[in-house]
Amino acid sequence: MDSGSRQCARAAPPLRAARQPRLEPPASCRVAVVIVVAALSCRALADTAGDDAPGRLDLTLKDSVVLALKNNRRLLNAQLGREVERFSLRVAENTFRPRVTIGPYIGDPAAEAAVASLDQEQHSQASSQLMAGDEKRHHPRRDRLKQLRAFCHAARFQSISRAAGRLFVSQSVVSQQVRTLEEDLAVALFERSGPRIALTPAGTLLDRLASPLVEGLDRLPDTFIERHHGIPSRGLTVAAGQTTAAMVLPEYLEEFQRRHPEVPINVRITTGRQRIRWLRAYEVDVVVAAVDLPPPNLEFRPISSSAMVFITPEDHPLAGRETVDLAEIAAYPAVTHPASHYVSELADVIMHRSGQAANTILEVEGWNVIKNYVESGVGVSAIPDICITERDRVWSIPASRYFPSRIYGVLTRRDNLLPLAAQWFIRLIDERCAGAP
Repeated sequence: MDSGSRQCARAAPPLRAARQPRLEPPASCRVAVVIVVAALSCRALADTAGDDAPGRLDLTLKDSVVLALKNNRRLLNAQLGREVERFSLRVAENTFRPRVTIGPYIGDPAAEAAVASLDQEQHSQASSQLMAGDEKRHHPRRDRLKQLRAFCHAARFQSISRAAGRLFVSQSVVSQQVRTLEEDLAVALFERSGPRIALTPAGTLLDRLASPLVEGLDRLPDTFIERHHGIPSRGLTVAAGQTTAAMVLPEYLEEFQRRHPEVPINVRITTGRQRIRWLRAYEVDVVVAAVDLPPPNLEFRPISSSAMVFITPEDHPLAGRETVDLAEIAAYPAVTHPASHYVSELADVIMHRSGQAANTILEVEGWNVIKNYVESGVGVSAIPDICITERDRVWSIPASRYFPSRIYGVLTRRDNLLPLAAQWFIRLIDERCAGAP
């Protein structure tokens, strides 16, 4: 070999075998190897210890495997993962309910030929059964309670949006439930005018029929607890006017609290029409107020009466008089309730029959407000004598020969949904009225 060849041979780097990628055994194989090695090690230790070694423990291969697997977190996590997968599969199997519908397959020649080959009578029978089952599953009667509840709340608030807020659902859900109910009953239940709605005559009838049923179902747990255990599940809620709350209610509520100190009492002050709406909407238990004409479908228990009197400022020309006629009263400016109030309507009728006309200068709500304006000298008026106290700076003249007395009492609904606390309150009033002279 010449010198050039020897130099090339020395310069050439040695040839190396191509590096093969390292093959990692699967995790299960690694675990198995660990288990076998641990088992054999335990067995070997047991053999080398000898038969006479103190504390010698004979271990089988099974015992060695159990000791090796004990508290192995990786295996425990894998087992838990498989259990979760099995549970998820069972849930999926239970919820998977395929629906099969037999019907025409337009546009698919193979499907059309297969359907046409079926016996016509069997195909019709199968289709009828499937349609009947589907109609039974999706018939609106299944959701009748939801529809009636949506309707009753919409009727109560005269608003779809407010009903949706009370039911904690979207406005579209309430609208759809009401429309489905209208379609099923084939009547219009509401007259719709923008966001406002009003009951039709059919809707009024349905509201009177459905409201006690829906409210009874909603209150069923509380009603059961009250009747089974004899313990009120809620407090007493009373609606009243300002005069009634100040002059009539205190003595009855004081006695009620003495008898039932554990029952909370809530008195809500508002006008007459709002009180009736609250009572019919089950927002209050009872109404205590002056009632001239008891509303329909409500029960009235009279408590007391109050005679009407004319009142004037203390320095008025009519002050000091014991009697006065309508012509003299009509000669002075008057402070009255709004024209829609029952007493104002009655006063107009009485004045008209006497050939007089009231000289109304101011219309305000509330007997105490009217009394304050009379004290200030704005005009004269007629109010119940129960409203007058010794501190008032007015002169009163009896007016019983012109106006009937005002009757104060308790209004309740004529259903069987009176809470236990309200029943106790009614019983107290009946006892007091029965013992009154």
